[in-house]
Amino acid sequence: RWPRTLAGITVYQPCLQYPYPSSSVNGVSLEKRTSRKCQRSGQWEEADYSECLYTNDYTRVLYTFILMPINSSNALTLAHQLLAYTVEAANFCDMMDVIYVAQMIEKFISFTAEIHDLSDLVVEMASNMMLVDEHVLWM
Repeated sequence: RWPRTLAGITVYQPCLQYPYPSSSVNGVSLEKRTSRKCQRSGQWEEADYSECLYTNDYTRVLYTFILMPINSSNALTLAHQLLAYTVEAANFCDMMDVIYVAQMIEKFISFTAEIHDLSDLVVEMASNMMLVDEHVLWM
C-alpha cells in the first residue's frame, strides 16, 4: 500500500524480497526500492519495480523449486511439477528462470540412476528450455 503523499512527489518503498532484501557496497547498505509518482493531478503513475527481484510469476515459482529439498521419494513428483513450468519456457523473460531450471535439472540428474523415469523428464525439460528467447540469456 502506498502512503498518502503530495501531488508531484515520488515516494519509495522497499521491495518485498525473498532472501536478500538489501546489499552492501563499501559497507553502506543499499536497499532495493520500488518507486511511484503521484502526478500533479493527484493520480498515481504506474509503480517502478525494476530494482526488485522476482517480479514475474515464473521466476517466483522457479525460485521456490530451488529452495525445496530433493530426495529419492519426491524427485519424480517435483520433476513433473517443474516440467509443467518449462512447457512455458518461451514466455520466460528473466535470465534467472533459465538458471533456476538448470540448477534443478542438475539436482535431478543425481537421481536418474535410481529413478529411471526421471531421465525422460530431464530430457523433456532441457528440450523445453530450448524455447527460451535467446535475448533473455543476455539480460
